Amino acid sequence: MEVSNPTLKVTGSKNTSLVGSVKSLYGSDKAGGTGTLGNGEKEYIDDFLAEKDRNSKASYLDVKPSKKGTSSSTRFSRRSLTAGQNREREADLDTVLDISEKAYRYDDTGKTAYDNACKRYNVVPASGVLKALPFEEEIDIKHYGMGPKGARAMAIPLVINNNITTLNLKNNCLEERGIEEIGRMMCENTTITDLDISENNIRTTGANVIASFLKFNVHLARLNISNNGFEDKDAEIMASAIEENARLKVLDLSHNNFAVQGGITFKSVIAENDVLEELDLSWNNIRTKGAVAICKGVKENIRLKRLNLAWNGFGDDGAEAMGVALTKNASLVELDLSCNRITCEGFLLLIQDFAQNDSLKVLKLGKNMIRDDSATTGLQLLRRIPNIALTTLDFSDIIFFSDKFKKWLERINKKHKELEVIHGYQHSYGKRKLVTYDPVREAMESLHKYIIEKGLTVAELFSTFDEDGSMSVTYEEFKEGLKMARIPLTALQVEYLIKELDKDGDGEIDFSELVVGAETHVYT
Repeated sequence: MEVSNPTLKVTGSKNTSLVGSVKSLYGSDKAGGTGTLGNGEKEYIDDFLAEKDRNSKASYLDVKPSKKGTSSSTRFSRRSLTAGQNREREADLDTVLDISEKAYRYDDTGKTAYDNACKRYNVVPASGVLKALPFEEEIDIKHYGMGPKGARAMAIPLVINNNITTLNLKNNCLEERGIEEIGRMMCENTTITDLDISENNIRTTGANVIASFLKFNVHLARLNISNNGFEDKDAEIMASAIEENARLKVLDLSHNNFAVQGGITFKSVIAENDVLEELDLSWNNIRTKGAVAICKGVKENIRLKRLNLAWNGFGDDGAEAMGVALTKNASLVELDLSCNRITCEGFLLLIQDFAQNDSLKVLKLGKNMIRDDSATTGLQLLRRIPNIALTTLDFSDIIFFSDKFKKWLERINKKHKELEVIHGYQHSYGKRKLVTYDPVREAMESLHKYIIEKGLTVAELFSTFDEDGSMSVTYEEFKEGLKMARIPLTALQVEYLIKELDKDGDGEIDFSELVVGAETHVYT
């Protein structure tokens, strides 16, 4: 009778515990099980578990029979055999245990897992991922266009990999399905501290995913989710998770569609979170009550160091509320309120109590509607303060012509030598480059932003200026239209814009001239 040669596989405890954690996180792999993401869940788990089985560091016991065979027709009786025959029979029944470990190499970098996943999902492997997984700490594949399937293939190795700390997936067409794959990975990953998933159009589904992994992941320190189509309802979804996260220090929420209610929602996030150090809410639509609410959050905050609120609509009410907040806040070092529809009145309300703040070093107010006389008064107020923490007052892209302003600028430079006042058109931070700056382009970009915010076309915007439907407007009609729309342009920008648009010099701006101007200065 021939003896078969079975192989006994002993599974290590590490693999068993990890399998259990993945099943509990991603859902059951049995019929009727539930998971966080529904369709495709079992397939995802099976792929992961299969990869772990292939890579397991298990020991193997090989059972090998003796080379001496026995005839199946021979019947043995211990009594019928001699002592020598008994010894020979026992030797025949012995087995040899080979307890040496098979040479199965465990790939803890995830490179093998990534190769297999790409084959499984018919995805072309990204060379940047293949190179980074074994040796690097950063995967940077921004603008790669991997899509949802590529995201699924990459998520599997990042559950295994223990050396990647920075992951940049900016502008990769992840959309809703792709962010689900990244979210599941982030719930399990313990090494990634810097994640950029900006410009991926993940919307409300993405907000839910982000809220989920921020509750599980206690390692992430920097998160960029700008330009993802988030709205006020998405702020409510993410707010609690951000507020309670004990690790996140840098958060970028810029270039989204947060408005009044979003500002009110983020008030509690700013007030209650005592870990976040940098917050970017620029290029949103936060105005009126939303702006005031954020200022109240700043007033109560004890940790935030840098806050970017540029390109919103805080206005004078928001500026006044921020001035009050700065009298109580003792942590903020840099504040950006550029292009926020702040007028002369709002500027003076903002800085009138600066003597009570000893932490703010950088204040940016460029592209606001601040005139020479108000700027001069502001310098006079600052000069009266004996010891001022402020080192940079930035009026970029605002030109002050008066001799009085220049005189007071010289005086404040003598009193506060550490304070730098920046004004005029800026090509680069702190350097005056009047020739290289393009005020027309800045003005057209402001118009373009307004059109996007309001969901208008160029034709619809022009029609609000053109009351008689002649497809042509005078300079005064154009200026009045900009004023009524509250588009944040300085008087000088308006003059440059009119001069640029009126190509034929007939004293009027035609619709065709506006279209050509937009194509020349925005879309090129």
